[in-house]
Amino acid sequence: MTDEQLLAVCDRSKLPLATPWTEGGWRYATDGSICIRVPDPRGAVPDDLPRPAAFKLFDAFGKPEGAWQPWPHDPIYVNVDVKDVFGQVSRTVLRAEIGKRLIPAKYYQLCRGLSAVEWFDDSGAGRKPVAFRFNTVAGPGQGLVIGMQ
Repeated sequence: MTDEQLLAVCDRSKLPLATPWTEGGWRYATDGSICIRVPDPRGAVPDDLPRPAAFKLFDAFGKPEGAWQPWPHDPIYVNVDVKDVFGQVSRTVLRAEIGKRLIPAKYYQLCRGLSAVEWFDDSGAGRKPVAFRFNTVAGPGQGLVIGMQ
């Protein structure tokens, strides 16, 4: 996976999340709701920007109990109302159901485009991240999508 592909995951409006970065032999990209890491065969030197300690996310969710499942080809889509601070519906967003979790449809599509992607089915629900893995030329990649209700 190239930096250009990782840029699709980055939040370009926030400087620390605007570009991929290297930490502990991994190349990371995130927008705050999805985080992907791939092996960095270049052994690039970490940059000087203050970056999130993304490895802690993967450490926290690295060894759950359950089974890896193929990424669903035809998920159930659900429209979810998003409310503002006054409790009024401000917009409706499309979510894809992965197991018992709902994730933004755009992240479902992004993951579906990866090679040999699988998600970790631990029978959880709610806002617990959806862990997934995929193949890259440099080796296996990993990711987390924050679940939404």
